[in-house]
Amino acid sequence: MTEQLLDYAEEKFREGKVREALDLATSAKTLDPFFGSVQRYYVAFGVHYWGTRRNKFGQIDLYAVLGLKGDPSALSTDDITNAFCNLVKLVHPDRFRSTAAPGALRLITQAWEVLSNETTRAAYDVRMGIRPPPPTSDQIRSRPLLGMMMPCA
Repeated sequence: MTEQLLDYAEEKFREGKVREALDLATSAKTLDPFFGSVQRYYVAFGVHYWGTRRNKFGQIDLYAVLGLKGDPSALSTDDITNAFCNLVKLVHPDRFRSTAAPGALRLITQAWEVLSNETTRAAYDVRMGIRPPPPTSDQIRSRPLLGMMMPCA
């Protein structure tokens, strides 16, 4: 039964029905979580699903693509790299023969490339509304110097 669900999920994915493919893989995982490749299908379809969803800023949630939950600002680069490595082991086309594998690997790699670099991650977080934008030079100059000790008494 699990194998038929996964075959049907693969068929739905080829038809471009990513959400239906993910739902079928979720059902297969619920039915038999220890079935050979059920986790691989679940992850590959999930990556594609999150890779097609846009937030209110028109951006893909790269943290969701990597399966990272919680407060993004609390995640270290090691957390991001570990998630990337675990996902790559599951969906790499050399290990997983599915039409979803190459695209999932591409999405995972793109997410990791942005989030593993502090500069690109900070810019992405600003675009996503996770971090406030850094102050401009005009804003820095216009701030009052409160709390500064005067050198003379």
